[in-house]
Amino acid sequence: MSTRWTARVVAALFLGAVCLHATPGRADFREGLSGADLVKLCEAKGEIPPVCAAYIDGVRSGMRTYRLFLGWSLKEAKIDPPPPLGAALAGEPFCIPAGTPSRDVILAIVRFVKDFEPAAKESASLSVVTALRETYPCTPPPAK
Repeated sequence: MSTRWTARVVAALFLGAVCLHATPGRADFREGLSGADLVKLCEAKGEIPPVCAAYIDGVRSGMRTYRLFLGWSLKEAKIDPPPPLGAALAGEPFCIPAGTPSRDVILAIVRFVKDFEPAAKESASLSVVTALRETYPCTPPPAK
């Protein structure tokens, strides 16, 4: 091994160590927002903050994509899903009426998370899905 090559390797390792030390490590990683964090992010006087609307839209898009992907994967593998999973794939997890303003949907999510304490402690994405399922169910609730 040449001295020049060794010097380059040592310099690269040193630079890599400096870069790793300068960036947040695994200990700084958070699982993401909680429901309570999302409420703080979304509550604003006047307009809904764009980051709030984008987060909620991302969760909704992610749900739709996941359902499509799971359905395709099962079909490609020629697997008939068991009844609970089959029913979940056959129906929508929530049904927001056409024409419902985004602001109304966001405010409904915020209200749900504030009123349902477990949702505030849960991940924001799960809180959004739970709020949408409870607020905009696809089937009418059974008659009492």
